[in-house]
Amino acid sequence: MAMITCPECNNSVSDSAKECPSCGYPINDKKRSMYDELNEYDNNASYEPSALPPFNTPGLIGFIIGLLSLFMPLFIGVFTAVAGFIVSYIGITNYEKRGLAITGLVLSSIAFVFSIIGLLLWG
Repeated sequence: MAMITCPECNNSVSDSAKECPSCGYPINDKKRSMYDELNEYDNNASYEPSALPPFNTPGLIGFIIGLLSLFMPLFIGVFTAVAGFIVSYIGITNYEKRGLAITGLVLSSIAFVFSIIGLLLWG
């Protein structure tokens, strides 16, 4: 029979006791001890921030460039569409929130295709 320390009041208690005689804390209750282990782990855990940044700035910039490239003249539209495509791609690969980046990628692709078709037809 070994003596252990009560987690609640820090008094010595037999490891075969059902509860602490001083405070009544359950000693051999499996559910309680699992809860305490989890609680102790949570209290001692150091929470690290997510590896991915919270806001997708390149995605927003890619969206804006992609939207603007739809309205650019043909030759300039090609370059702005490529720039929007590149910035949106960075937003998709490096950030958790990808909605605006995907939209920027689609808009840039559409602007690129329209600009190339326009250059071929009116070039």
